[in-house]
Amino acid sequence: MAQELFGNFDFSHIANCWRLSANPVQLIGGEPRRLHAFTFFADGDSRYDFHGGTVETHRGSFLYLPQGAAYTIRRYTPIECYVIDFELYQTEPVPPYHRALREKAAELENLFRLACAYHREGKCRDAEIKSVLYQIVAQLQRLETSSYAPAAAAAKIRPALDYLREHMCCDDVSNVLLANLCDLSERRFTELFASCMHYSPKQYLIRLRLQKACALLKAGDLTVTDIAYNCGFRSVPYFSRIFKEKTGSSPTEYAETANRPKSS
Repeated sequence: MAQELFGNFDFSHIANCWRLSANPVQLIGGEPRRLHAFTFFADGDSRYDFHGGTVETHRGSFLYLPQGAAYTIRRYTPIECYVIDFELYQTEPVPPYHRALREKAAELENLFRLACAYHREGKCRDAEIKSVLYQIVAQLQRLETSSYAPAAAAAKIRPALDYLREHMCCDDVSNVLLANLCDLSERRFTELFASCMHYSPKQYLIRLRLQKACALLKAGDLTVTDIAYNCGFRSVPYFSRIFKEKTGSSPTEYAETANRPKSS
């Protein structure tokens, strides 16, 4: 429960408040954290592997990372998130905490933005930043006590997530198939999927395919046409349109930028 986890938090020092934009990456991390951190994910999909546990984050996710925690990160898509690094007066160990949000995500994101704005103004605003942190804690406590997004829902759709990642390039990935894998009706499955992932299954599948396309474009070994079909897109024009819509660049422009020699 958030009340149990954050109820005794006493913020002693705010080290940093910042917005992070990061590209997909297969594996980073592993070293223990020097500071505590609250993180809000404005966009993107990633996975945090701790000793004995895994957390998957998506748009609208909140993640608490305790000081001393060691973990690795896999970013499936480009990430946009807010991070607040801080120290606490208490020293007892606190476990990581994750929560997937829906309509309340906008309220939490606004609090993170406010903290970042205060931080840019300098140390004279530390009191305001701490006030925002306590508001974040209060918000999470209210959500936790109302059973806002039970972890059981995420567990129910995990077979579908695993299948999508393993078969992202298949033509016959349907909601009926995914619902059957999760032992749910199609209607219940789509409701749970949208509440946990903040995307429909089709939107999530497109994100996975675009992630693979980005990796292949960076490698520079295949043509745009080959990459489109290898990533499960039946039409090259459709692939190019979706790619530019989501990344801001055409596939060709993306490949040229990714493979351009870096100036020394």
